[in-house]
Amino acid sequence: MKKITQLIQTFSPTEISSLRKYYAINSRQDTILRNKLFEITLKNSPKSDKEAANFMDTKPGAAFSMLKKRLYNDALKYCSGVKAQNDLNLNFTKVDIKLG
Repeated sequence: MKKITQLIQTFSPTEISSLRKYYAINSRQDTILRNKLFEITLKNSPKSDKEAANFMDTKPGAAFSMLKKRLYNDALKYCSGVKAQNDLNLNFTKVDIKLG
């Protein structure tokens, strides 16, 4: 949980809102659980798997580990996508300045 908590704590309010919207679009059970773990991580910053599992009313185990892995991968994909988008916007701004 430490890696997930550290990663999510670096998100800006805008990034948090965008990731919440991403989870709201999909109504699959796995996505709902990832969203629940994401919200628990934001509010409570659990230090261990056991603590996070207790907040979710479940037991730590293989299924919980997969849930954590999927949330972590979502967060990483989101971070890299936002960075790529920001770099792209910055490059367009530079081109506009050079041409203008």
